[in-house]
Amino acid sequence: MTTPSTPGERIRAAREIKRLSTAQLAERVPCSERSVQGWEAGSARPKYEQLVGLAAALEVSADYLLGLPTQRKRRAS
Repeated sequence: MTTPSTPGERIRAAREIKRLSTAQLAERVPCSERSVQGWEAGSARPKYEQLVGLAAALEVSADYLLGLPTQRKRRAS
């Protein structure tokens, strides 16, 4: 399996790992199932509040869903 490269692919991969249907994820976000399908297909983007809901429902960071690199915490010198 290749690493998901688009936000839609990351949403789908995280949803499948959690064994959720698009309808179940939509219920948890909350949003419509059609919205989830659009995000996964790359034809739509989640709004800020929906992104927060997605991250919480999928137990991943918003940074992961957006494809941003994770930053390591710096130690105080």
